[in-house]
Amino acid sequence: MKKIALFVTAIGGSLLVASPVLAMEPYMPRSPKVFAKLDSNADGKITAAELQPRAAKRFDRLDQNSNGEVTAAEIDTAFQKVIVQRRDRILSRMDKDANGIVTRAELDAFVVFMMDSADSNQDGGVSLDEAQRFRLAKVAR
Repeated sequence: MKKIALFVTAIGGSLLVASPVLAMEPYMPRSPKVFAKLDSNADGKITAAELQPRAAKRFDRLDQNSNGEVTAAEIDTAFQKVIVQRRDRILSRMDKDANGIVTRAELDAFVVFMMDSADSNQDGGVSLDEAQRFRLAKVAR
């Protein structure tokens, strides 16, 4: 059982870590929503001037001592914080008996809950459109 808990935490943590912490690195937006947010003048193109403020904001968030440099230690601190937050979120969602361990049965129940919640037309399956619209955080338990 502990192996499952460790596996779920490691996988979940790595997925979340990949987005906010590594997002410090400037990247080209691929989703229409993110692209539109960056395209401040709504001309259908993004420029370095439009990308720079977001990159700077993320940089400043990691620069804990505000010295204009981000050290490996500062990045490690950010990674650790995100990993702990993700672990806690996984446990709060899946560990129904709150014993600090996610069992296979709890994982299976969570998958069923998630699929049922995403299946907006109740046809027994989740289409790509339903999956794209589904947000677990918005599902009231």
